[in-house]
Amino acid sequence: TLWFLRSPRLVEDAASTIARFGPGVASLAERVFYLLPPASRDEALRRATVLESARVPRPLARRIATLEPLSGAPDVVETATATGQDVAAVAGVHFALGDRLALDWLSRRIAALPADGHWQALARGALRDDVDGLQRALTIDVLHEAPGDVTAEARLAAWEAAHRTARERAQKVVDEVRGAPSPDLAMLSVALRELRNLVASGKPGARRADAPA
Repeated sequence: TLWFLRSPRLVEDAASTIARFGPGVASLAERVFYLLPPASRDEALRRATVLESARVPRPLARRIATLEPLSGAPDVVETATATGQDVAAVAGVHFALGDRLALDWLSRRIAALPADGHWQALARGALRDDVDGLQRALTIDVLHEAPGDVTAEARLAAWEAAHRTARERAQKVVDEVRGAPSPDLAMLSVALRELRNLVASGKPGARRADAPA
């Protein structure tokens, strides 16, 4: 709901929007459990197992356990449309990036920030939008780095090799923020800035981060 409220798609005809996104989201909902990277899949399986132990039917338990990653479905469908690639292929890269670069963790930490006033709430919302936009941009970069019928892991490995220095620098900052007892708005903003440099390093004409000065 928030995605569509904040999207330019909000001004489009509702029927057209449903027709544009519905099939892709439905397809992803059927396969999301198997498209998650191992760590996220294990966590979803743990949640589903807890629900099943309370006599929730397995299909419903797994659907509930994957609702959080499925919140990225509109971004995945939008990216698939923009790149002309299969929804499942895009989703694999999208989820792998969320896990590898701790984007999922960043989004959760931002959501947990205190928002005692109107401007703090706006700042928190803007940061979450930044994470979503960053994940979309990085997904497109990875897809362009290794086109063709290859796995999400192979695509991610090719992209990481091409931007090794920038990725390692961003990863170091993110790891430092994750290691802090209670990351605040400033720390999370710095982590996002470093991750944005990964997108900048892939722009045409930009100097490769691992190239000599």
